[in-house]
Formats: sequence, structure tokens, C-alpha cells
Amino acid sequence: MVMPNLEPLAIGNGQSGRPENKSKETGISRREFVGALGAGVGGICLLGTLNTITVLADSTAQQKAILYDSTLCIGCHTCEQACKQVNNLEGEITIGGDLSSNTWLKVDLIEFSQAEGGWLFIRRACTHCGTCVSVCPAGAISKREGGMVVVNQDKCIGCHYCFEACPLDIPRYGEDGTMRKCDFCFDRLELGKEPACVEACPVNALIYGDRDKLVVEGRERV
Repeated sequence: MVMPNLEPLAIGNGQSGRPENKSKETGISRREFVGALGAGVGGICLLGTLNTITVLADSTAQQKAILYDSTLCIGCHTCEQACKQVNNLEGEITIGGDLSSNTWLKVDLIEFSQAEGGWLFIRRACTHCGTCVSVCPAGAISKREGGMVVVNQDKCIGCHYCFEACPLDIPRYGEDGTMRKCDFCFDRLELGKEPACVEACPVNALIYGDRDKLVVEGRERV
């Protein structure tokens, strides 16, 4: 599959910097939020002073992974657009909102309300931690070589056990009752391609590669 030509989506007032219409105020400080993010994200979260650099994978050294650098992210939502196009997911790209059976990736703006102030973009998608694999009674969820967690909709019985087990509330369910989520574009990986979101990012805020190398890269950036 050839990636379509994607233009970054216009948001806010069309200027660089913080978009005007997608901020979320929180009642926590920047430090409290970053600490909570580090504790909750499956895999490794390398923390910067204001923004976060997150490596999405579990603790196995041979894993493939995606490094997300929010210091480079401009919140253009091009990654979301690519995800929808490559996976034939219906619906428009919206500012805010939540994950759904047709939205496997969201980039949101978090704004801090206390004295430290500031803001950052966060990326919401399956981190392929594999927690859901062991609780699925139908054997519909598997962890592929390289670490990609993939759902077989033909086996899924819609029991929602995976949703209850997921630490990040990622699983969503389609009209047929089966679970849907990011599959790491495993079919593209088998063809030697990168995940669609990585290939589409106009500012290289996403990097795909070997997990151990990305951990080193993330630490160097911090």
C-alpha cells in the first residue's frame, strides 16, 4: 500500500504554537501530570522538563517500538489522518474527542492551570503492552514477533475483558461488538514499511525502530 500525500491539518488560528481551540485545563501541576504519565504508560516513558518523550513498547529488548517526541509534535493531526486512511476507518478528524472503533489514535493538548503553567501534546493509542492478551478467553488477541499486539475479529466474542484489563482504557468496540485498536500497522511492517503515522509525520516527531536503540535515543534527547 502506498501512503497518500497528506497535508498537515489546519487547527486553531492557523499559526504555529499553542492551538486556540483544543486546550484542556487540568487541576494538576506539570510535575504531577508527567509523573502520572510515567507511571501509567506501558513500556518506557522518558521525561523532559516540560514535554515528554515516550517509547511505545513493552520491556522485551528485541521489541520494535515507536518513539514519540512531544517537543517536536505540532499537533497537526496528520498522523491521525494517515491512520484512518491506511486502515479504512470512517469518520472525520476531530479536535478533542476520544478513541473509538474508527479512531485508533488521538493527539491531544494538555494545558496546566497551576503556577508552573505550560502545555504539551500527548499521543493516545495502544502501547502494545500485551496486558489484554492473557485475559482474552477466546484467544482473539496475540502478541506477534516484534511485539505488536493484534486482534483477530473473527475470534473476538466482545466480552470486554480486554477493556477491563487495559491500564490505558484503549480498547473500543465496533457495531459488531468486536474490539478494535491500533495494530501497529503490522501488515505494513511485513512489507518492510513503517507504521502509517510514522511515515506521515511532517516533523519527524515519531520514529520507528528497534526498541533498545530508541530507548538510548530517547535518553539522549532528554
